Amino acid sequence: MDPREIERDRNRKLLHELDARHRELHQRSSDDNVRFRQIQAETRQGLDQTQQQNAAAQAEFARLTQELGSVRQGVDAFRGATQSGYADIQQDLAGLQRSVASTADLTRLRSELGTATNEFQRIRSAVQQEQAKVKSDMDTLRRAKKELQREVSAMTKEAQAAMREIQNSKKTDSEQHRKIQEQERQLATLKDNSKVKGELQSTKRQGDQLATEFRKLMAQLQERGVLTPVREAPPEEEEEIPPVGTIELGEDCFTARLLLRLGFMKAKGAREMSMASMDSYDEEVSSDPGINTENVAGLQEPEVVEGGPGYFQVTTGWLGICVITLLLQFLVILVMLKNGAETGDDCLEKEPSFSEWFLLHVSKACAMCVAGILLGKDLMDVLNYWMVSELLEPRRSIEVIISAVLRGSLTVLIAAATVVIYMGLSSPASVWINMTAVSFIGELGGSMLEVAKRGVFGHHISKAMTTLNFQLTFISEYPAWFPWARRITVIACFGGILFFCTVVFVMPDNLCKA
Repeated sequence: MDPREIERDRNRKLLHELDARHRELHQRSSDDNVRFRQIQAETRQGLDQTQQQNAAAQAEFARLTQELGSVRQGVDAFRGATQSGYADIQQDLAGLQRSVASTADLTRLRSELGTATNEFQRIRSAVQQEQAKVKSDMDTLRRAKKELQREVSAMTKEAQAAMREIQNSKKTDSEQHRKIQEQERQLATLKDNSKVKGELQSTKRQGDQLATEFRKLMAQLQERGVLTPVREAPPEEEEEIPPVGTIELGEDCFTARLLLRLGFMKAKGAREMSMASMDSYDEEVSSDPGINTENVAGLQEPEVVEGGPGYFQVTTGWLGICVITLLLQFLVILVMLKNGAETGDDCLEKEPSFSEWFLLHVSKACAMCVAGILLGKDLMDVLNYWMVSELLEPRRSIEVIISAVLRGSLTVLIAAATVVIYMGLSSPASVWINMTAVSFIGELGGSMLEVAKRGVFGHHISKAMTTLNFQLTFISEYPAWFPWARRITVIACFGGILFFCTVVFVMPDNLCKA
């Protein structure tokens, strides 16, 4: 694909994303304005209701105070009238005692006096009850006033909180407005870049037209004999290298280590890009080469932040696990190579029948074929591992080169151990058991990755390994060395499989000596 087309598509996608973000921020700003108006209306309504309740409570308090004053005045007037009546009665009684009155009049006066006394006691108790009722009403009014004051205080706090929220909304709106203006400036910058690209394309078209006219002029001069063209040898057709496309990397500890390093490099580049402006970013890209993420898709950034908690475990700790795993694989395969001849079964006491012979030799040939295909897969994983590092990293990594060479050597040693062990076996069951054991050595790196995903080596390593994506998509071409390296690997694998399958199939059995 033309790089200019890719650049235009990328700019078009960026324009669409910026436009979508612009619309989203505009919609969010509209929603915040509507919410601001609603909160303001609710606050005003609550304040009006509070003022109305306060005015009503004050009016009720004034009315009760006035009624209490009138009641007190009535009680005082009644008490004065009662005392003056009692004094008049005593004066009348004294006058009657001084006068010569009859016993019947005295009895009648005593009864009237008792009646007046009872009436006075009744009126006094009624006044006391009225005073108690007024006092309870005053207490109720005080409690209502305190409750109203608490409600007014709560409404005031809510109003203050609403005002703070309104101020925060205004600040957010201003920030969003600033972001929108920044995005509009970026859009204008991208449009200017598009104009420059359009001018470049028009200049290129003019150059193509000039080149076409020049070729026509040269052809006319050559036809008229003015110029004699120099016969040049036809150029050799170069073999076109296809693009990489989508590849599936082998899920092992070393590939996970490579993807982690590339993910951290991608995250670092994204942070630097976000911190720099457009002009400084262009200068930085031209001056500081980093990971090439424009021609790859699917590379995940680790969830562990560089320099944060768990970064040491994910980088240095996981590298130590990879080294220990590789050393363990070499130890096991060297032990099997050294004692491979002794792992075979005992010799056959008698000549086997044709069916026994056929089953044993077919099992050896099939096991050799399966083991060879699995080892071929391991070699292709190593090649893809090296190719990904070559395409994405700015310079060749010493770690990748050393680990790739050691893993390739391990695969060759596993193939040699497989051949040595199979030659000494005389039982079909032992053939398949040893094939499983040897295959486990090559798969130990993948098994360690699965163990890490389960959280055996800690939470941070588990989280980092679980999020890795081993399927990457490239739009660039293969490196120049990869096609012939892949052909040599495939030819060597199938040639070795065919050769050793034939050897183990025709090899005579180990018979016991008499």
